[in-house]
Amino acid sequence: DRPSTIKRYRKNGRYAAGYRQLEYLLTNKICASNQHLQRLTGGGAWVLRPCYSRAFGAQQQETTEYLKDGWEGGWEERFMKKMLYSQSHCDLACMRALPKNLTDSMGMVSRVEEELNLWKERNDYNINASTGEGLLIVDLCGGKGLTGLCLSEMLPEARIVVIDSRKPNPNEKHLSEEYLARETNMSRLTGTIFDDKLLSQIPSWVPEGGSCLLIGTHLCGILAKHAMSIFEHYDEIKCLIVAPCCLPRAAPHWERKHSDLVRPGEGWAWGCDTTVQARERNVDPYEYWVDRLLDSAVARDKRVVVDPEMLSEKNRFILLNK
Repeated sequence: DRPSTIKRYRKNGRYAAGYRQLEYLLTNKICASNQHLQRLTGGGAWVLRPCYSRAFGAQQQETTEYLKDGWEGGWEERFMKKMLYSQSHCDLACMRALPKNLTDSMGMVSRVEEELNLWKERNDYNINASTGEGLLIVDLCGGKGLTGLCLSEMLPEARIVVIDSRKPNPNEKHLSEEYLARETNMSRLTGTIFDDKLLSQIPSWVPEGGSCLLIGTHLCGILAKHAMSIFEHYDEIKCLIVAPCCLPRAAPHWERKHSDLVRPGEGWAWGCDTTVQARERNVDPYEYWVDRLLDSAVARDKRVVVDPEMLSEKNRFILLNK
């Protein structure tokens, strides 16, 4: 029942012939040219052809040895082993637009890594930057949990909490409570970014004497702005790293569709004129939206980081520190 590669794999209770998206990725030259994918895959089959060629045809008993020679990849190697061989990761390995999703996740992982190193240099908070001891990371709108699983491998002693409005489907075995409790230091909760009852538990999740880092990758529209509100509201959250995505839509449409989520004084109207203002200023609407979010933030230190290695055009991160 283990997902195979060149032979057949199981998905949705059926067998399908051919490669998974993961194998297409590993045999693509982009694994050697893109820094995020090169780090995660070791360069793929173009750099580690003997390792991956053996992996594609390996039997079950060989799975723990397939990258023994030629690559010492640390947590990245462990993650790739699970993607290649673990039945629980089959849904991720078959994910559409896998290269883009991996670079999105690795972009966030890189920002977290950089921020923890800065904390270590400044001796700001009582956490271990190498293992994540004393650290809570809350991933808003975490989707399939790809970013959370990467962070779980990189920071084995941190606590990772992924929040998303969608419940996991049965094929997403990597998100089952049993798997997460047994194999990871990550948990996934179902709820929206506006769920005050859920978010009010954040202070209780923080390890004693530790700190919280709030992240969100490609938060659509006003969700990026609301993530900033959460950052400002809870003292335990010391840092926010958010990658905004699409611009807010027209207020009447969203107010009708999400009337239960609109708050007094914080409706969908804020930011909905971004496109108009960007055109008047003859600037890129997305860049203007990011700058507008940054200007509205209340933080001791705030900056924007552009990640050219992400395969998405929405490749800007806003970083806020208290």
